[in-house]
Amino acid sequence: MKSITALILFATIALAVSSNTRGQQFLTPGFSNPSQLGSGIFNPSQMGSGMFNPGQLGSGVFNPGSGWVDPSQLGSNWWNPGQIGSGWNPFGQQGTTCTPQDRNRQCFAYNPELSCIYYTNGRRETDYIDHCSGCRDTNISAIYRGCCPQDNVYPPTVTGVCTPEERDRQCLTYNPVQSCVCYMNGTCVNTKADRCTDCGNENIYSINKGYCRSLNLGRANDICQPGERGVRCFANIPVISCVCYFNGTCTTQDVDRCMTCSQEDVASVSKGCCSSNQYGIGF
Repeated sequence: MKSITALILFATIALAVSSNTRGQQFLTPGFSNPSQLGSGIFNPSQMGSGMFNPGQLGSGVFNPGSGWVDPSQLGSNWWNPGQIGSGWNPFGQQGTTCTPQDRNRQCFAYNPELSCIYYTNGRRETDYIDHCSGCRDTNISAIYRGCCPQDNVYPPTVTGVCTPEERDRQCLTYNPVQSCVCYMNGTCVNTKADRCTDCGNENIYSINKGYCRSLNLGRANDICQPGERGVRCFANIPVISCVCYFNGTCTTQDVDRCMTCSQEDVASVSKGCCSSNQYGIGF
């Protein structure tokens, strides 16, 4: 009986030893054992230089540091969206008062616009100017898009003007009707006229049916005279002017009168800017 008991006890001890040995063989470095996570296994606690670590963003990764642009460090000499309002703003502002920051602003393009320029001595003038580089001039206090109010002009009316095509028209009949006839010298008369025939007279500027509202044509000196057509101009001296065409359109341009009036499609050239009401006193 004692022999049998001893034999059972021996077998139990041997089985326990054998099971423990098999468990240790299973948990080897080649398998996942949390206590043995080594260099070949992903271990968050061992994120080294070869692993992506947000805490180690260096100079080669976007980091608002020395090697990268930091929006919060944009200085006064550069356009910063966070500084809209303090100086020149290219997005929608119609004008600007030149600030101390504008004096040293870096300008990367030259885009002249028709503007009213205010100088520090109180003078104003209309001219084409780049707003960014213009404010670098310490003699300029402000720049506003568009013409200065005092430079707006009312050019001679182009209503009823005799066009180049009508000058040489062949008319088979003469049928005069009550009209307001304005001449190149600016005088207007109430008379009967036939437009087809009378527009062949180079001294007549316009013919409108009815009666004259005024006997003087506004700004008659601005009308391009017959003698100015096709002449040779020896200089090009551009001036801000309101150029009106025989097709009825008027636009503000920087032009030389001699060269512009030599064009057959131009009716008049008035020094200044075209007013919103582009028609002066006429018939």
